[in-house]
Amino acid sequence: GNGSRSCWHRLPVWSRRSPESAHPARPMTLMDIEGTGPDSVGPRPLLLVLCGLPGAGKSTLAKSLAHTGDSCGMRVTCIHFDDWMHVGQEGTGRDGGGPPVFDPVVWKSARSLCMEAAAEALGRNSDVVILDDTMHYTSMRLRCWKLARERASMYCQVYVDCPLEECLARNAGRSAVCRLPEAVMERMGRIFEAPRESNVWEAPTVVTSVSRDLWKDVERCKVFAPPLKSASELDPIIRALTSETVTHQVDIQSRRILGEYMGRLNAHDGRDTRATASTLNEERRKLVDACKQSFKAGEAVQGRGATDGATSSGDHADDDPESAVEHWLSKFRVTCEALGLD
Repeated sequence: GNGSRSCWHRLPVWSRRSPESAHPARPMTLMDIEGTGPDSVGPRPLLLVLCGLPGAGKSTLAKSLAHTGDSCGMRVTCIHFDDWMHVGQEGTGRDGGGPPVFDPVVWKSARSLCMEAAAEALGRNSDVVILDDTMHYTSMRLRCWKLARERASMYCQVYVDCPLEECLARNAGRSAVCRLPEAVMERMGRIFEAPRESNVWEAPTVVTSVSRDLWKDVERCKVFAPPLKSASELDPIIRALTSETVTHQVDIQSRRILGEYMGRLNAHDGRDTRATASTLNEERRKLVDACKQSFKAGEAVQGRGATDGATSSGDHADDDPESAVEHWLSKFRVTCEALGLD
């Protein structure tokens, strides 16, 4: 009745199987994992990751958790992704009071800076590092788990599960400098990948629908993130998840773009556009296939475009999902303009 649901595993547990397993093995106590646990290496900082739609209440929850932690004598570092976006968007609209402008370069830079700040905080004297972001793709949250393992930290994530309609209402009440366009909010609602219990690294998850203090739930759910066996141990898993996400989003969103362009073309002169639609759809399928192949190529090859085979840094398999999706969709928009509207 308090709006919070228990974490998927009630006790701090981990699995002997690697995170690429679709189903966790028999839960182990922390001290069962190769003899390593938080007590064997002294007190460990906690990386607490908040995820959910914009307007779900993550920032309010982060402030509440930070305030409680501070009042209990904990050294808490709170990192808000939006703060880093504000810095990177100076001169793009947000700083002048206009609507936020999405720039994939700024977005990727802000994410990198945000993760670097979290890594630095975990290496300092912080007891708790709260990372407040939408974390709308599964691979983004896996990167956080990787960071916790790199720092041999404790780990927990909180999913603030709020209906899109409520998030839209809250967003509408924000000031212009903080308000997201409704189309962006609706898009986030479509693409958000909620945490899944079947992902081992998402086992320590608290699911809540309210922005109340959840320290007791976090304490019950947090786990020790054992050190990586190698720096690249999780990279193939991250790449596979990113490939799945990006390819799916490019497929779905390019269909929508095609529909929009054909609607504009029909309204422009009323010609029979079936041949153009067929050509563009074939180019769209080539683009989706090229996107998929760019990930299969791995780290050694950065990827090839759908038509000219040119290599581009935007095709790189390790790009963040959001930037990669936008890169491929930009290519398709150019194709539509060239074949459909000239």
